[in-house]
Amino acid sequence: MGAKEIKELREKLGATQSEFAKALGISFSTVSRWESGISQPDDTQEEQLIALKQLVDNKDVDEKNSGRCWD
Repeated sequence: MGAKEIKELREKLGATQSEFAKALGISFSTVSRWESGISQPDDTQEEQLIALKQLVDNKDVDEKNSGRCWD
């Protein structure tokens, strides 16, 4: 997952870099480095991000199909 995708995922969740980092159990600076392209997630982190993206994407599809808003 690239820098742009990570930032888009975080923004889609409505989280700051600090909030996103805390939820993933990493430091704010790690998220910042990912989003700026300085570094990339390791394999385990990449798997977490992909799973999170799939959950968010599935939620969006469900909301569009059902017409209801999820908290």
